[in-house]
Amino acid sequence: MPSSDARGTAPRAQRADARRNIAAILDAATDCLARDPEISIADIAAAAGVGRITLYGHFKTRAELVDAVLVRAIEHADAVLGTTDTAGDPGEALARLVASSWQIVHQFRNIAGRNLPHRPAEAMADHHQLQPHARRGRGRRSRPHQG
Repeated sequence: MPSSDARGTAPRAQRADARRNIAAILDAATDCLARDPEISIADIAAAAGVGRITLYGHFKTRAELVDAVLVRAIEHADAVLGTTDTAGDPGEALARLVASSWQIVHQFRNIAGRNLPHRPAEAMADHHQLQPHARRGRGRRSRPHQG
């Protein structure tokens, strides 16, 4: 998140400590929300090793923090599913995809289950575009049924 100086001129890069704080906050929020979706911002800040003022300096609201965690979860899921081997026997490939999917569901079930229904679809749609692995096979004609 580049910021501009007091005169509103060109954006400047974030300081290294700000980047570390954001990463620590997102890591802590992911872990804390996975355990307890109702956890307080104060508890998330404490787990991140920052104060609430620092947390709110980077994420203006709880909803903004949760959105950032959800975006991160989607990016993680895309990366995991994108590296899942779908070559070879279709049944085995499907088994690998299902196994990978269930690991993601297990890891993020409390975060997504409690928070996604309260977020407008448009809020997440921008962050979850079809990745190349999700497009594989689309547009191909299916084989006729051999009955």
